[in-house]
Amino acid sequence: MPEKRRPAPFGSARKSAPPKSDFKKPQPQPEPEIELSQSGFITSLENDKAKFVRLLLNKKERYASRHFLIEGVRLVKEALKAAIAPTFTLFEPDSLRKTESGRSLLFDLSEMVEQKKGAYPVTERIIAAASDTVTPQGVAAAIPFLTWEDEQFAAKKLHLILDGLQDPGNLGTVLRSAWASGNAAVWLTESSVDFYSPKAVRAGMGAHFHVPTRFDQKWADLVKQLKNLGIKQVLLAEGEISEGGESRASYRALPGVSLYEVDWNQPTAIIIGNEAHGPSADGWKAANSLLHIPMPGGAESLNASIAASLIIFEALRQQTN
Repeated sequence: MPEKRRPAPFGSARKSAPPKSDFKKPQPQPEPEIELSQSGFITSLENDKAKFVRLLLNKKERYASRHFLIEGVRLVKEALKAAIAPTFTLFEPDSLRKTESGRSLLFDLSEMVEQKKGAYPVTERIIAAASDTVTPQGVAAAIPFLTWEDEQFAAKKLHLILDGLQDPGNLGTVLRSAWASGNAAVWLTESSVDFYSPKAVRAGMGAHFHVPTRFDQKWADLVKQLKNLGIKQVLLAEGEISEGGESRASYRALPGVSLYEVDWNQPTAIIIGNEAHGPSADGWKAANSLLHIPMPGGAESLNASIAASLIIFEALRQQTN
């Protein structure tokens, strides 16, 4: 059976085969054209899909529609690779032609257009209006909120609880480390940064599609879920904490344990507190030990995402040995 040729990006002209090389290297085949009338492009900012992606820049609209926005070649390619089906994808062909990775994605999107799988070519101003970045990369997609089953959480021995974490960059780094290790699930308390904010999604660089995560969690519900998962070892990462009161006294009263003394082969939850003020009162009440990360150089503390990453990979080291 002859090999099926892929459709060419929109507006491409058929190319003739280049002359044979003296070294007889394989030559690229001519790119077949794809039929698309100019009327196939979305050009109006008032188009329903163009308006919908713009609304996803707003947190209230994201949660009302249960959709979030991804932008850029890397994120859209990673979503498709992870078999995440966008509700629809908007793309501007000329912008994608500027890079090799963009051209590769353009082929995939061209096929999706041909197969009527929710990809739509648009004008540059529609992409610009839907972008949260200064230099849009020519593609944006509306993705339904992700769901993870209990079994997917039960498969992980390490559970990172982000208790009031506020920086979307820190969230993205934690998710990327969890994705890289393959050994962790992530929970966000209701006081934490928005899991689906455009900055957090960009910082995660595709980790959102791979790491079992639940967000907007109330502590009472979270504690019940940890018990249902059989997690008895709940550690509180040492860090900043607000001055005074019962919270500080109870925090310091927890028995301490070093990162390298913990048995990470048993199911464990680790609480990472707010960058400036540490964990909530509910956070330290849920913990049964205070985790200390040795810092022989004398630094007082670590960035929250760096501390989380060290914990993730020490747990992985033990689990793989």
